[in-house]
Amino acid sequence: LPFKLSDLLARVAELNQLAGDGCGQVVPGSGLPLGRVLHTPEPVRCTIFEDGLQLHRGPPRPFGDPVVESILRDMLDGFFPGPLKKEFPEGVPIKVIDRTRESYKGALAPMNPHAYGQSNGGGGGGGKGSGSNVHSFHDLESEESAPIHRDKFLAKLPVSVIKNGKVVDVRGGIGGLMKGP
Repeated sequence: LPFKLSDLLARVAELNQLAGDGCGQVVPGSGLPLGRVLHTPEPVRCTIFEDGLQLHRGPPRPFGDPVVESILRDMLDGFFPGPLKKEFPEGVPIKVIDRTRESYKGALAPMNPHAYGQSNGGGGGGGKGSGSNVHSFHDLESEESAPIHRDKFLAKLPVSVIKNGKVVDVRGGIGGLMKGP
């Protein structure tokens, strides 16, 4: 790697703190008894490979690519990466994924092996039910978008907050709303 991964992780942790990682914001919601929901920003992915990088929805690129150099320079200097500024002007948490034992070229493999005449499952990245331990980025995305267990969701919420000088029991209140019949 052309940088120390520990340095990048430390800078990203600082950036995430500025972006409000783990902090929720109450926003209007429809179809709920109180008409409000707690929204926590989903982190964007920054996958580090042995020979390249992939940021958010961008393509995997090799180290030495001007875009990658700019992204790394921004993050190591304590700034949000330029390519994210248009979509997230206030910043966004970044989740660094360490795949430094893999080449970025593996991330370029076709997602649908059948489209390339590889019906035996070779070369396309397996998925659920394929019997393979190889997964594509598409598989990772679908796994994380699955609903989470009630207790895990409640653990992400603050126990209480102070609103207008009063202590509000956030976790208990929302937990009560989530109890089934």
